[in-house]
Amino acid sequence: MKTPLFNSTEKRFTKRDSLGLQSLSSSIQARICPIINVVTPTPFYWAFLIWNYYHFYSLEENKRKSDSVFNVSFVKRNDFFFVLSNFLNDNLDGVVGKNNITDRFKNKRENSIFAYDSEYYSSHFGGMQYYNNGCFVLNFVDYDVKKINIDDNSLGAKLTRAFDSAIKNTAVYKKYISQNILMENVSREDLLELSKHLTIKLDNMKEVQELLYNAMFKRRSSTDSSTLLSYVEEYINLLTENGLIDKSKSFEGKNARKVLYGDRHPMIYDRTTIEDSKASLAISWELVIANQYYVACIERLWVYLLSILNEPYTQEEWINKAFETSNGLNLDAPLVSEEELTVDQIESIIYGKNDSSTLHSVLLVLMSLYKRFENRLNDFKRFDIKEQNNAYRIFDLVFKIERGYFESEGALLKYLLKENIIDRHEAVAKEKGYRGHDGYFFEKVDGFYYNKGETINPSLPPLRITNVLSVLKGLGKL
Repeated sequence: MKTPLFNSTEKRFTKRDSLGLQSLSSSIQARICPIINVVTPTPFYWAFLIWNYYHFYSLEENKRKSDSVFNVSFVKRNDFFFVLSNFLNDNLDGVVGKNNITDRFKNKRENSIFAYDSEYYSSHFGGMQYYNNGCFVLNFVDYDVKKINIDDNSLGAKLTRAFDSAIKNTAVYKKYISQNILMENVSREDLLELSKHLTIKLDNMKEVQELLYNAMFKRRSSTDSSTLLSYVEEYINLLTENGLIDKSKSFEGKNARKVLYGDRHPMIYDRTTIEDSKASLAISWELVIANQYYVACIERLWVYLLSILNEPYTQEEWINKAFETSNGLNLDAPLVSEEELTVDQIESIIYGKNDSSTLHSVLLVLMSLYKRFENRLNDFKRFDIKEQNNAYRIFDLVFKIERGYFESEGALLKYLLKENIIDRHEAVAKEKGYRGHDGYFFEKVDGFYYNKGETINPSLPPLRITNVLSVLKGLGKL
């Protein structure tokens, strides 16, 4: 028998960002690349949601209905039949909800009639929720949905009519959409016809593509989207010139990092020919990647610390154990900034084995990052982001090394292991506890640390600019 767990003290364990170090890169990316983020690669879904808003709220009887009614009774239903139609035509690449539909209908493909399944998805807007905010920010949908009118001259109305024109000759449009009738039981024949006119590629919706493109890259002066577009165009040329992409393929993270960080970027280092706005944008992406590398290095140290916590240690004993079990270190040697490592070298260390060489390898990456940014603290100061002064980011590393805070390799590593990992993790886990989660990777009893057996896997987060390219491709601009 189920009963309320009023006295339950069990907390869900959470591994995410166990050191609380990942926010800065996200903050910079959100400022320099608004609207498009790491989970919005497909412009079709902005168009599809806008189309749903206008068809639903243009009806007087729907003006006062809630967002949840709109989602459950309308968007979910239309999305269900859109995905199903593309499933029947074997055209599900990149389609949100394809796994749900495939699981439900893989043995029913030849049905003559397909009934709406209200259990298709349970979350708000399914996988499209990340696109919803952009519909409002881009001024396609009014925040006061009662003002929506499919016949007016608003951007959203224009897009909806353009969307309609691409499917107006289909039986689905004639029988249901134009008649404001909810789809309930739809024939296989009608769905197959719809799939030939409605896909996520937007190939037959040139006006829709142009409206979205102008809203994202031409009219949004407050976020300097025109500069972003101009920068992206040069970025694409750099990728192509270096043989890192083929315009018919997707744009992967490591190739992006090789251009944005790997070489001495001409937009940063050749200020005589590059306007300041592009140089600023280039530096922003450089800092995003540098911070991601820095965080991944700290997480590699964290992995090593946890791997050697096989019996109770005080903090000092634990740090000393890390030094004693490591090879390649010269703890008394002064810090030396040698040659910068390549992207391949840095990432081979980040994704390398956890062994006795970990501390030494991480130190090489950190000094390479320092080499990159020494005497460039002004570049940090150009961005009005409060998190930049947070003592757990690359800014702090460069600042402290330049000011002589660390007399040796051992002093820097001890600072990182104590301040940036053990003490930092305790503070982050305590904060998670206030929110009802267990975020501790160790137990601390009477000053001794005990390993809980949890593991983490350092990785590099995706870059928004990768999805900018995907969106431009979806809008027919590549």
